[in-house]
Amino acid sequence: MRSEVELPFSTIYSELNTQERFGVMLKRMLKARSPNLKFIDDPKLADIILETKGLSKARTPLSLDPDGKVEEYELYVSLEFKLLSNKGEVLVPKTLIKTTRIMPYNILESNAGDKETEFLYEDMEKEIASKLFGRITASELSEKFKNKK
Repeated sequence: MRSEVELPFSTIYSELNTQERFGVMLKRMLKARSPNLKFIDDPKLADIILETKGLSKARTPLSLDPDGKVEEYELYVSLEFKLLSNKGEVLVPKTLIKTTRIMPYNILESNAGDKETEFLYEDMEKEIASKLFGRITASELSEKFKNKK
């Protein structure tokens, strides 16, 4: 079991929808490791503000068979974010977190492929949530926050 993370801030405002899968994942990660952290609805009352452009997803053909049909797709998920103090000071500048996966594709199994695609996207969202969690709980951010107070 992982230990709790002591954060110098107690409230966070996020533009992420905590009713959608990615927002739920990130909130659970933060609450599990920092149970005293509160998500609030008013950025003016938050200690830190998480600004995001939301998740971007893409699927592009990666390779074709001799007949010109797609054999593999590259799946791509990214999140652009920055962290600010409640005074608007930049704690973490605009940062892009991204991940990719390669997925074989067979038109004869397209229904199974859709399920595999959704599974891979979910796994990629977990990876990005974990990386964002790491940025929010990093000791460098804690030091910057303490110094800006």
